[in-house]
Amino acid sequence: MGSTNDAVTNIVIDELELEETIDSVDVDADLIDEYEADSLGLIQVLARLNKEIGVKIPRDQAGGLTTIRKIWDRVNTDLVASAS
Repeated sequence: MGSTNDAVTNIVIDELELEETIDSVDVDADLIDEYEADSLGLIQVLARLNKEIGVKIPRDQAGGLTTIRKIWDRVNTDLVASAS
């Protein structure tokens, strides 16, 4: 697997069924407003992050994760915290 950010991006693209590639997706675009993600899709993203990367983000803390970049930041912060 590539970098963690690439893995997160691929999960988001796959689960939200975006017509983007890892190279063309706008990581700062609002997933709901610009990519028309729904709550079920976002929950599926959280489930895959837990399963494939080992980062568990509670649903009640997911509201601020509105862009891929914000998800990257949260995942990387959690991974660093769990490694210490």
